Amino acid sequence: MPITDAMVLEAWKKAGGRCECSRLSHNHTYVCCARLLKWDLQGQNVPGGWQPNYHTGFSSGTLLGCEILCISCFQRI
Repeated sequence: MPITDAMVLEAWKKAGGRCECSRLSHNHTYVCCARLLKWDLQGQNVPGGWQPNYHTGFSSGTLLGCEILCISCFQRI
């Protein structure tokens, strides 16, 4: 099942407009990145820019399968 625009919006709300990255390889050791993002900057490589990241596997096609990442974290994965 593909991720829909509605799922991206729900993931955005769940993230509270902040980056959800908690990857140790990005030096997020005890807390997530939590950079403040702006809804209208989706896909833009500017401060506040962000991109949804889609997971595969059991959570694919669900709200759990979509995380909101700042552009910096998204480009590193």
